[in-house]
Amino acid sequence: MTRPPALIALVAATVIAVVAALAAVTALATDDNASQKAYLTHHHDPTIKDDSALFWGTWRPHLYFGLRTRAEESLLAGLMWFSTRDYNGLREIRHTCEQHEELHYGYHVHDGSEYALQHLNDTANNLRFTTELIKRPGGQHGGDWVARIRGEPMDPTQPMSASFLFYTGLDGNGKGHGTPTRDAGGQHLLLNGESNELGEFSVFLRVDPKSTIPQSFSSPALGDLSWDTPRFATFSLPKNNVWKIKDLISKALLMGAQEKAQAAQTAGYPPPPPAHIFALRDQPRENELGTVAQLSFEGSFAFDVTFVSHSAHLGEEPRDVSHTYQTQADAWAQARQAAFYDRFESTFQLRAKGFDADHIAMAQYALSNMLGGMGFFSGDSRINPAPENEADKFDWLYYWDSEEEGEQLADDDKKRRDAMVRPGPTQTLFTATPSRPFFPRGFLWDEGFHQTLLQKWDQGLTMSLLESWYALMDADGWIAREQILGDETRAKVPAEFHVQSTHIANPPTLLLAVQHLAETANKSATAAVAVPDPAHPGAPVPLVATPAIAPTTIGATPSVAPFLANLIPQLVKHWDWFRSTQFGFATEYGRDLENTEVYRWRGRTARHNFASGLDDYPRADPPNIGELHVDLQAWMVWQARVIEDLMARYPAADTDGTLLQRVASARRAAETNLRTLFWSEEDGVFADLTPNAYEDGSVHAPHRGYVALLPFALQLLDPHADKVAYMASLDLIRELAAAGHGVRSLSPRDSAYGQGENYLVTAAGATGFR
Repeated sequence: MTRPPALIALVAATVIAVVAALAAVTALATDDNASQKAYLTHHHDPTIKDDSALFWGTWRPHLYFGLRTRAEESLLAGLMWFSTRDYNGLREIRHTCEQHEELHYGYHVHDGSEYALQHLNDTANNLRFTTELIKRPGGQHGGDWVARIRGEPMDPTQPMSASFLFYTGLDGNGKGHGTPTRDAGGQHLLLNGESNELGEFSVFLRVDPKSTIPQSFSSPALGDLSWDTPRFATFSLPKNNVWKIKDLISKALLMGAQEKAQAAQTAGYPPPPPAHIFALRDQPRENELGTVAQLSFEGSFAFDVTFVSHSAHLGEEPRDVSHTYQTQADAWAQARQAAFYDRFESTFQLRAKGFDADHIAMAQYALSNMLGGMGFFSGDSRINPAPENEADKFDWLYYWDSEEEGEQLADDDKKRRDAMVRPGPTQTLFTATPSRPFFPRGFLWDEGFHQTLLQKWDQGLTMSLLESWYALMDADGWIAREQILGDETRAKVPAEFHVQSTHIANPPTLLLAVQHLAETANKSATAAVAVPDPAHPGAPVPLVATPAIAPTTIGATPSVAPFLANLIPQLVKHWDWFRSTQFGFATEYGRDLENTEVYRWRGRTARHNFASGLDDYPRADPPNIGELHVDLQAWMVWQARVIEDLMARYPAADTDGTLLQRVASARRAAETNLRTLFWSEEDGVFADLTPNAYEDGSVHAPHRGYVALLPFALQLLDPHADKVAYMASLDLIRELAAAGHGVRSLSPRDSAYGQGENYLVTAAGATGFR
């Protein structure tokens, strides 16, 4: 057994480190510090919609299990746990998804609206468990839900001891009523409260009596310590601070452990085991805004948390509703899983296409984790409205010695721009995310690809997400490529990436989903109008074939046509913003164009072009403000085509036809330039242009990879009129193909292959494919 002095030293050292970091943070209500309350207000977020099916959800994707509403001021719920096999377990409290932790986790079933089942394997702690969310509609405030956690040792021959903490807390307007109470029947009340968005509600906890709990511990110094019932601690935090709850709980647990260890040592007794020394002080207070429930287990376990909206059960006792829900949850879960599997097959028809069970399970897992990665975010951002002086920056990088004035000019320009950084307006965003542990936030370019999948599953969901994204557009038509809203989101992002610049673009991939929705609406309409362009007769072909109308959470028949018609002004504004900020030089560097429809990404550096979405794809070296970028040229042509098609389908947005004419004219000019300027006959690929360093002219900067394929991928090439470029693109695809492994981003024949950040990995992977 660990000696008391050693334990005290361990706990004290950890306490000192944690307390130093948390000195300015409000303590848990288990401490004696005065609580700060956020009282009920009468503000209502106008972005909240009446789609109750999407109101509650797993919209905190950066947590292993976190729940919230799509209201700016929400009730937040989340799960934490740590090992109690030894005294070091508290150092690794699991809460936010982290890449360095030995966890394998993901959603096996997630329908995006009513049900979610996640499996987690915590190898380091010999623990595996599942989380489930089951939602029930009803009332005026988004309905009810049941969260279920079930677990057991991964290896039953080895010890497993873990402590779980489930918290619920109002993060903004609202107030709590009464104190948490225990119930002889096992229905423990965690929180009674109310808020504008939720009305009156109750949250209950029930622990399965068959769960294996730690043995009781008795000490003359500390009395009897038992886990027969959960421990409760209450808290009230200012708005936008509930996300810091892990730090507060850590402090409370460590301070309590230090007190117990010192009391035991003073009395000459050994300290309690980890499961008992790391336990919250069970002294809940009245009318707090949140509660933490702590439970400890040493084997298989199960517990449920039920949220009951009073407006859904007028005249009923919330405790009785919770009891009914928990007795019926098994049947509901089985029914929801069966419905998911049936809907999946109906939507994607993989079984009918001959795929085996393993491939179907993998596809279900992929879809479920796309849905499980969705999140709702709110807060302000950091914006810089000042464009870079790229001419000075590029000249300094390549033409001046570091000791000369160029370095000072570049440094002065950075200071000038840094001084102009300002907070953006408070905004909200409902979005899918690229990665729960590493990129748990919205990325503009990624979201378009996310929605090419999700719109097949649920059109109503896609329309809700698109509406949320386009609502972020500023008065000029700019949408930040990376959405870092609020302090909680910023905490997961390196500081150098916090600021978003209003001159930086991202490919308009949201239009992929818009285009698919338009094609779907066309299937159910009596007729569709083709784009009136003799050079390209007929409506543009979608990038991906569109299936039959997908289900929707918002209604039996999605109102796609009105949604798209209302979206057209925003799409045009965004397109105009591209033209006014990402333009290139049309009459310099040996070019003598009759129009100005040529484009260059802003914000490029020597090794990266984040705006393009293909961050480290090789470009001309050195960079130059006279460059023209073929991928942006292709995106601009395609973007205009989609807008033309929408305006032809929904002419009410352009009553006199002048807007359609303006878009079509610009598109035709950009399309002509794509063919005449960017096609390199010598290299047989589409390529960027860059100024010739030795004469007043421009040369191609060819690379054999994704960027060269974009005109083909966006279906801008006519197989007959553009036969040479079309066939060359097919040849390039064959060149990039790695048998059984898709299409490489860069050809092994390219001079940049095997260089830089990603291409060395690609080259190594290609070697393994042989």
